[in-house]
Amino acid sequence: PHVLYTQGDVAALSRRCLSVVGTRSMSAYGLAQCTRLIEELARRVPQLCIVSGLAYGIDATAHRAALAAGIPTAAVLPESLANIVPAQHTALARDIAAHGGVLVSEIPSRHPRHGTGYMARNRIIAGLSAGCLVVEAAEKSGSLTTAAFACGYDRSLLAVPGRVTDKHSRGTNLLIRDHKAQLVLSAEEIIRELMWDLEPGAVVPRPPIAAPALTEEERVLLDHLPDSDPVSFDELASKTGIDASMLQTQLTLLEINDAIRTLPGNRYLKIR
Repeated sequence: PHVLYTQGDVAALSRRCLSVVGTRSMSAYGLAQCTRLIEELARRVPQLCIVSGLAYGIDATAHRAALAAGIPTAAVLPESLANIVPAQHTALARDIAAHGGVLVSEIPSRHPRHGTGYMARNRIIAGLSAGCLVVEAAEKSGSLTTAAFACGYDRSLLAVPGRVTDKHSRGTNLLIRDHKAQLVLSAEEIIRELMWDLEPGAVVPRPPIAAPALTEEERVLLDHLPDSDPVSFDELASKTGIDASMLQTQLTLLEINDAIRTLPGNRYLKIR
């Protein structure tokens, strides 16, 4: 682009940038892997910035994981800075700009695209970063266009594998099968692929972030959640016998303490 309009701290774009993209129809697996990898990278990589597109699913999860880890994140918009898309992520956009991150658009405020700027947005996401990580994508996911741009710009393309029967991972699995993307399972593999470990003083291990202590009641409730699959509110109520209002309160506290995530359909996923 000839011009980029920004809101927030544009210096975030001079850090070590990694694009993280994926499906809007995110699964519990995609949420968990996206959050885990960004948390690991935040502990290992100084001057890290996560770049994504503020969309539903993996994009928003990547931004929120970066904010939770205390690192800046950059959101590239398909519309002007005055027109946050989707509107439901307006508060998230404000948080990004207020916590060392930056909002980016090539569209002047007087020239709205009305939904036609997504492909152009994806090329900027790819171009801003040293590499592009695809966490979860269906075979025809829009995030695969970002992956194609990344390949065209000679950026490192990385992909998280998924189950062969999962339609939301078919796109990422095909990228790996066709040797277009490097399979990655951990932050260490991402660091090696991007060669950040070869830069002088680039990667300095950080002490793990201490998790907030849980009460005895919260630990008991957490033990009733499976380690990998989400569980519904009704299932938890049936298993624990806890009153519905008290159960809702405890689940809210567990989410505040980053022990669980709330998923669509009033389901809960243990992440710690």
